[in-house]
Amino acid sequence: MTAALVAAYPDLFAGAAIFAGMPYGSARDAMSALRAMKSGAKAPVGGWGRSVTELSSNAKSWPAVTIWHGTYDRTVHPINAAASVRQWLEVHGIDEASGRLQQKPWGRLQSWKVGGAVQVAYYSVKDLGHGVPVKLGATSKLNRVNDPFVRPSEIAAPMELMRLWGLKRL
Repeated sequence: MTAALVAAYPDLFAGAAIFAGMPYGSARDAMSALRAMKSGAKAPVGGWGRSVTELSSNAKSWPAVTIWHGTYDRTVHPINAAASVRQWLEVHGIDEASGRLQQKPWGRLQSWKVGGAVQVAYYSVKDLGHGVPVKLGATSKLNRVNDPFVRPSEIAAPMELMRLWGLKRL
């Protein structure tokens, strides 16, 4: 849903985080969505970026996009994250080879900058299932253990996004 919202309304967003999702345009109905989730969708003619730029052909700029996916996600195959990365690199007009790869204790971060600012980033979180990675403290674990979409991790996605987007804690 995040990819669809950003593709349709790019001027409303300064940044977006796609968690365990698929590229915009990867499915047209429930059956194709299920197939794409399990096996990955085939890139459309003209590439993944074309479906976004055709939808919002009057867009003057595009928000920065981060893609988050767990290596142990059994709901949405991680191959979809790679397609999402390609989609937003194409939309931003960024060469995939210009990215920077960093190994982290929690997994792998690939990022692509334009003008000194990260425009596309891919967080591949090792051993993470389907959900949002959150670094939970001892007291938080007791409150969140039953939430199926909050996954304990060595990285806290909300805090990382606050840092990346320059937001301050209140």
